[in-house]
Amino acid sequence: PDNGEARFLLGSASLETRDFAAAEKELRRALELNQPADAGLPLLAQAMTELGHHEALVKDFGSRTLADAQAQATFQALLGDAYLKQNDRAAAGKAYAAALAAKADYPPARLGQATLLALEGKYDEALAEVDSIIAASPKLARAHGFKSDLLLAKGQQDRAEARKALEAAVAADPNFLPARLSLISMLTDEREYDAAAKLLEETRKLAKGDLRLNYLDASLAFRRGDLDRARQQVQQVLKNLPEHVPSLVLAGAIELREKQPTAAEIHLRKAVARAPNHAGARQLLVQTYLRLGQPAKARETLQPLVEKGMPTNPQLLLLAGETYLANGDAKTAGTYYQAASSAGQAQGVAAKTRLGQIALATGRTEEGFAELEAASELDAGQYQADLAIIAGHLRRNEPDKAMEAVKALEKKQPGNPLTFQMYGLVYAAKRDVPAARRSFEKALELQPNYLPAAYNLGMLDVAEKRPEDARKRYEAMIAKDEKNEQLYLALADLQARTGAEPKAIGETLQRAVSADPQSVPARLALIELHLRQKDSKAALTAAQAAVAAMPNEPRIVEAHGVALEAAGETDQAIGAYNKLASLQPQSPKPLLRLAALYARQKDTNKAIDALRRAQKLTPNSRDLVPQLVQVYVAGNQPDDALKEARALQKSDPKLAGGYVLEGDVYVSQKKFAQAEKPYREALKLEPKADAVAIRLHRALADGGKAAEAEAFAKGW
Repeated sequence: PDNGEARFLLGSASLETRDFAAAEKELRRALELNQPADAGLPLLAQAMTELGHHEALVKDFGSRTLADAQAQATFQALLGDAYLKQNDRAAAGKAYAAALAAKADYPPARLGQATLLALEGKYDEALAEVDSIIAASPKLARAHGFKSDLLLAKGQQDRAEARKALEAAVAADPNFLPARLSLISMLTDEREYDAAAKLLEETRKLAKGDLRLNYLDASLAFRRGDLDRARQQVQQVLKNLPEHVPSLVLAGAIELREKQPTAAEIHLRKAVARAPNHAGARQLLVQTYLRLGQPAKARETLQPLVEKGMPTNPQLLLLAGETYLANGDAKTAGTYYQAASSAGQAQGVAAKTRLGQIALATGRTEEGFAELEAASELDAGQYQADLAIIAGHLRRNEPDKAMEAVKALEKKQPGNPLTFQMYGLVYAAKRDVPAARRSFEKALELQPNYLPAAYNLGMLDVAEKRPEDARKRYEAMIAKDEKNEQLYLALADLQARTGAEPKAIGETLQRAVSADPQSVPARLALIELHLRQKDSKAALTAAQAAVAAMPNEPRIVEAHGVALEAAGETDQAIGAYNKLASLQPQSPKPLLRLAALYARQKDTNKAIDALRRAQKLTPNSRDLVPQLVQVYVAGNQPDDALKEARALQKSDPKLAGGYVLEGDVYVSQKKFAQAEKPYREALKLEPKADAVAIRLHRALADGGKAAEAEAFAKGW
């Protein structure tokens, strides 16, 4: 058992036969038994990479260097890949550079550097580098596979070339599984089901027992309409990997298509809890809640998909329209339906996942299969057109025409509470309150926990000075459905509208949290109530409980950071916002919060770094220049502040803001005479800018030019 050479040979053989767990075990033991690191460590790093043990590879061997040039290059390139999987781009870059220092033009290291370029959005540069690598090493299957990812990330127009690259990867190395998996998925997306099935069976011979093949088999069966096989295959994955998000999403899609929304909700809620940013999972869960007659939950689930602005996916726009209409917000619903109509079929109702883009963003995590837009395969419903028509007439203040459309909807959906919710909204628009009340009550008869109808009835009660009737209605609904946190939230809203004591509102919100500990709105409402009451201790306690229940939910993590700030725990708040930045890598908001905290701590360098990172994510980066200037001024770095202001003037000479910032910097130094010129330049560009005029007046007055200031004020 202590024969190091035998351990090394067994580990090497295990690696060749793709038994990576055995390879890691034996090669680790071989190194412990003093086998040469130059021979064993590159093989061990390869085994750990295949197993996804990236953190352990970095932790256990990140500081090692090898004497043999080839061994060092191989090991450092694998180490760079491990850093990349952990999203540590700086460390990855250093490792790739070390590999190239050991062996110039080492292809895997060059490929790593190309990946870094792609992650910065420099797709054309990355593609040029990959083409150069392929020209030098045509048998490097990874390079062909990565080229496919890049082409897919650039857009659908490069899809045919991306497929050729995957086929070239398989031809270069028939055992290179990532290319086979991506090609199976692409063939499935392109509805070449027979070709996908054939490649799937061929791949099973190479990777028997690989659960990714079960997942792809399930996806293929789902697309073909063979739901029994799809369910069987996806359950095989979930049996071994119960937290596997793509399989949870696919399982939810299967149940939803089988008209089993309750079963779908179980899978999809779990998927969203594990991956809050998974758009496909959220979209399916919104559909599920609408089918369950829970539009309030549908709206809450939809919110992260639409909070950044109007989506471009026509199907998501239709779904948003239905969600807001079901919640009684005809105006917002009409906006989404109009946008969906404008989008038309230009992008196709089926929004396909761009596997390459996902693979790049996640460092090839799960070979890029992190997103399954199964929602694109689902029928949006036979009554979407009716809802769009109703919303359009209400938006144009045409209640009679809206009423005709609702009658058409009733013929299709006579037992759907949404139908009578629509009747109620139209009657309300016609100012027929008794008829509106009867319609909302009918919706509640059909579904006793249908919250939008109860909410509308409550608003009618409040308008008629009968808030107690609304409260009793909510309490009666709660008695029948104690685990529905939306009812408690509605009751808390009613209490707030009718002047209840904060303590009573807090008790109701605590009941909501107890009813569903995974409810984001309930948790946030409780935290925000305490913050409004200036009870930072209670807010922090609520936030800590929330983040313990949902550690990866961005809205909860952000609320935790705000509560920490309010409690004066600045260092911990910085930690919370750093975590939020990792959860939302494409959002500048966490970085702006970090910059503000660093500035408050007078750590100018870190504040500027955060703002620079935010600039890269902001479509109009000039919007952040005032904050950069402010941080530099606060950090007593006026020269750097002036550079930013003048750079803005140069890049956008017709923008007054650059000159205003220059003047502000001079004022901060009490150089009032020098501030006068840039303020006047700003006024030339925006002659009616009150704020600039006030600045110029103050600069003149504070600079000892009282008479000139007075004359300017009178002239203004």
